[in-house]
Amino acid sequence: MGAEAKVILLADDGEQEDPYDKLNKREDLPKPIILGYDRYTVEREINKKSHEEAMKKAFSNEDARKKWSKHFKRIYGK
Repeated sequence: MGAEAKVILLADDGEQEDPYDKLNKREDLPKPIILGYDRYTVEREINKKSHEEAMKKAFSNEDARKKWSKHFKRIYGK
């Protein structure tokens, strides 16, 4: 008797849970990202830059800006 294999494909809607979605404090960020957050904060507080401008100062890499933008905005709280 032959064994039948069943294959179940799950649709990936691209909406995977981000492990950083629950972060609300600077100290909870991964250590390598804290430096970027500190640059971001300086740009927002001292240089009065917009969120987008501060993100450009925090990260030169566009992918990093996209990944951390919502988290920085939430933690910064303004």
